[in-house]
Amino acid sequence: MGHIEYWIAEELPGPIARKIGLYKTQMRGVTWILVVFSFWVGTFTPSEKVALGSAFLVLIGVIGEYVAEVDVVEKRWRLKTKIKRFSMAILVLGLSGDVLGIVMGQAEMAALTKEAADAATFAHNAAIDAQNAHGLATGASVTADAAKGEADAAALEANAVSRKAGYISAELIFAQRVLGARHVLDESAISSDLEKGFKGKRISFKSYFQDWEALNLCNQLVDAASKPTVGVIVENECGTEPLPAPPHFPIEELKVTAPSIEEAQRLSMAIAKQGVVILFVNLGVTPEPTVMVGHLPSEPLFWPKQPKGSIKTPNKTRAKQ
Repeated sequence: MGHIEYWIAEELPGPIARKIGLYKTQMRGVTWILVVFSFWVGTFTPSEKVALGSAFLVLIGVIGEYVAEVDVVEKRWRLKTKIKRFSMAILVLGLSGDVLGIVMGQAEMAALTKEAADAATFAHNAAIDAQNAHGLATGASVTADAAKGEADAAALEANAVSRKAGYISAELIFAQRVLGARHVLDESAISSDLEKGFKGKRISFKSYFQDWEALNLCNQLVDAASKPTVGVIVENECGTEPLPAPPHFPIEELKVTAPSIEEAQRLSMAIAKQGVVILFVNLGVTPEPTVMVGHLPSEPLFWPKQPKGSIKTPNKTRAKQ
């Protein structure tokens, strides 16, 4: 469309093209005025819109009366009569609109007055509700203070119960450690078996550093092997073995090693066959006989344990080359 207008403007003579441009400018101005006027009228109330329209009609009627008195129109009797009748009708319509606008304005005023009265009533009721809420809040505050006092007392009682539960738990853990700790059942049997199979030989006894349960069992085994009648050369390294670094895991229960698996098995039978509470024994090969007391496997508090006092049969003993 813009190309066509440009072509027309190029083809038309200069004065006509200027008039067309002026017309377009005026139309844009008129359109802008109408848009602004419509938004402005949109802000009026219904009664104000009726009053504005009625005033416009009265203005048209007055203009018609003035036109009817012009000499040119006055000479033409029929035209004058039509203009007067039209002006009279417009005036009557405009005055009627004024009356209607007044009535509508009064109705709107009555509605506004009613809304103001309702707002005042609502504000009064809100003030009463606020006073009631304040009273309830005061009562709730008193109740909350009392509840807080009771809660503090309950918290003190709960802390006391918690401390007692902690003491009981510690005592139970200690009882589990005492009752579940490995220990030598028959020291004389261990001494006798060691005298028969390992007299004159060097045996190292080891356990991990800061493992008190394993240290106690290791010391008991050292006592059984250190008797003069046994004749075993004892290397007491209980409680000195450092924990292995990751990814290696510490030994659990008992590991017995010797220059051969057969000798390690005989040493394990001498120690754990009937003289020590032990679950299983790991076997291995080292240059000299060694008894490594590992960690006690972790178990739940007072969990039923397997029968103690015997080692598994040789065919179920785990051998590590």
